[in-house]
Amino acid sequence: MSLLNGFIQISGVEVVAGCDVYGIKRKRFEKRVLAFNTKAGITSKPVLYEKYQDLLKRKDITAVVIAVRITIMPLLPLQRAKQVRMFTLKNQ
Repeated sequence: MSLLNGFIQISGVEVVAGCDVYGIKRKRFEKRVLAFNTKAGITSKPVLYEKYQDLLKRKDITAVVIAVRITIMPLLPLQRAKQVRMFTLKNQ
């Protein structure tokens, strides 16, 4: 989650959604975003998704950060007009 901790603190960036196929990881993401938002005086709560396709349907999202394991590099969201940054994480 150090990736999230890095970009969530950038001025003008608001984390409005998160996606993961694992429910426990979605909850962990939500918890960290809410903790940051509380300290920053932000009242919004991120919307959580299990399917990335649902997240990409949102018109209010202008940028997407993708972090995946090297062994599961999908061909994800370039089908949408979003700014995309893709990061790979080493298998642990």
